[in-house]
Amino acid sequence: MSEYHAALDAAREVWRFKQLREVLHRWRLHAVAVSNPDFDRAEQDVRNGRREGFVSMDDAFPGWADRQ
Repeated sequence: MSEYHAALDAAREVWRFKQLREVLHRWRLHAVAVSNPDFDRAEQDVRNGRREGFVSMDDAFPGWADRQ
């Protein structure tokens, strides 16, 4: 919820437009992921330590760890 409020604040301040764009992009990616019928199974596999067939965020998005 705090991410939502931060996005609302960013929408009112032009200098924070990049932050708003990044939040909306993350929300879109999340929506795409959870709409996949296999999402629940894949999420459970990761929670149970079965990571074969998955790609790390750093492999998929170089520099990901530096963004956190």
